[in-house]
Amino acid sequence: MVQWKNLDTLDSYQALLDTYDSVDLTEVMAGENGAERVKTYNVPMACGLNYNYAAKEVNEDILDKLAALAADQQLVEKFAELYNGNIVNTGEKRRVLHQLTRGQLG
Repeated sequence: MVQWKNLDTLDSYQALLDTYDSVDLTEVMAGENGAERVKTYNVPMACGLNYNYAAKEVNEDILDKLAALAADQQLVEKFAELYNGNIVNTGEKRRVLHQLTRGQLG
């Protein structure tokens, strides 16, 4: 069952706020470490494109905490609810079908 929780009530959100791991991009992008980072921080997309976030100020600790927050907030389940036309606007108790104004999906 999908639950709707405010961010400030979640331990995973507080853990992310408490994280201050400054990522020095000049250091992590230099030499062999940089080449490995470019390989690791890469996400394949459609049509042979890739999204590479190696030059963003993140590290494994921050990514782990973001993943924990996404799990706590049930983002995958909520996306499925939204995509399938279920009621996700809890304030007005109605569907949110913005994607239909952008053409046919899928």
